[in-house]
Amino acid sequence: NHNMPAFPKTEQACEIIPEKVNIEPFTMVIFGGSGDLSRRKLLPTLFHLCHDQNMPDEFAIIGFASSKRTDEEYRSLVKEAILEFSEDPITDKCWEKFSKNLYYISGNFDDKKSYDNLSKKMEEVAKATESGRKEIIYYMAVPPRFLPGIFEMMPQCNLCKGTFDARVIVEKPFGTDRGSAARLNSIIANAFNEDRIYR
Repeated sequence: NHNMPAFPKTEQACEIIPEKVNIEPFTMVIFGGSGDLSRRKLLPTLFHLCHDQNMPDEFAIIGFASSKRTDEEYRSLVKEAILEFSEDPITDKCWEKFSKNLYYISGNFDDKKSYDNLSKKMEEVAKATESGRKEIIYYMAVPPRFLPGIFEMMPQCNLCKGTFDARVIVEKPFGTDRGSAARLNSIIANAFNEDRIYR
């Protein structure tokens, strides 16, 4: 519009604050929570959702991986990843809200004790919805070779059904060929109902 006033290039743009959405509490467990996919894509995206108020007031994100880290060390790793891979600026207020909900479990994917530690952490930090359910999202940000062992271990530790209302997200590649994909499907189906699986 030629009648619109021209603003100087040095004019600072006003930040548009998105409208807050109403989402029930949930807990996301990221298998491979310190890996390349998590650092480059997943964690910056979750921060972006939090920045845009597309996360509930109560949520938890648990990174589960083999490298040894404390919760605070994990938060530092996540902050570095966001600074490197996210376009969103990190304000103190936004980072405080996001980081206080970040946790880390160090363990091996084939070790029952590691899953017991994960289960305890989930019980500790997972907030219930209004109906009393604990919504859990398992995100498999790991190479395909780890998936059969993970899905065989999870039911043994009661992480799939009963205590938690759990869904699982499996990143591609899904197996290495048709046969391995079919075997992986069978293993996952033993742990989760089909309507709880997102490939």
